[in-house]
Amino acid sequence: MARKLFGTGGKTPAGLIWLVVLLATLLVAPGARAQQAYPTTVPEPYDAAELQQLVGPIALYVDNLIGIVLPASAYPLQVVEAARFLDAQQENPALVTDASWDDAVVALLNYPEVLRMMSDNLRWTANLGDAFVYQQRELLAAIQQFRALARSSGHLQSDEYQVVDNADGAIQIAPADPQVIYVPYYVPTQVVSYYSAPAIRYYPYGYPVYDYPYPAGYSFRSGFFWGVTTAYIVSWNTHYVHVYPHGYARHPYYGRQYWRRHYVRHSYFDRTRHHDHVASRRAQEHAAAAS
Repeated sequence: MARKLFGTGGKTPAGLIWLVVLLATLLVAPGARAQQAYPTTVPEPYDAAELQQLVGPIALYVDNLIGIVLPASAYPLQVVEAARFLDAQQENPALVTDASWDDAVVALLNYPEVLRMMSDNLRWTANLGDAFVYQQRELLAAIQQFRALARSSGHLQSDEYQVVDNADGAIQIAPADPQVIYVPYYVPTQVVSYYSAPAIRYYPYGYPVYDYPYPAGYSFRSGFFWGVTTAYIVSWNTHYVHVYPHGYARHPYYGRQYWRRHYVRHSYFDRTRHHDHVASRRAQEHAAAAS
């Protein structure tokens, strides 16, 4: 089943390199700090059908969640480290997040089912990250195509957990409660076909929206809140995931007060597009490797 749902992109050299990096990391001496590494070759691009299969497992998430899943997938090793952190933190609540992790990875700590799914299916995560960095426009178009199929099959519609709206020519999905995200789970092949039984279900607990400015003393079901002030906004019009620091006027909560004891991380980006941030870093390393 895992291969059926996540076995896309076997042809991608960069995705395979990520696995080699991970295995090498697992073999280092205890206590040694894992370093983020990047592939030195540009992966072979996916065609439209392959991209649609690649986005299937996450295409029906609310836009807020897709906004952090995609950039986080560009750091698969950090995703694995974050999933291990969640497990270790259950025994030691005093643990703190790694300061080198991308804010999108930290934000994913709020959605443990998603984080663990990405960690358990590392090859898929790495390939999704490659597509996000090198084919971001096509990747977002594939999400829209998948949503259109799920909607025409009768499975994607508004309910008590989320609101589905067709605005500006794009199918947008938002939480029914703007402060709470419920994570759906489904079999991609079922939601795009005329499957008779309910094809979309939800994990039982709602989770906080990672960048919402919750007041001091706010209680969370999980007991922990890994908030970041960085906002990752999916723009279906520009076909990019934009990264807005709190001080940027287009941040959804611009001007609102954040409470430090809830927001464990703060923005360190000075760019408005995560694609530019990651791709430029990789391009520099590609050039250095070629020289």
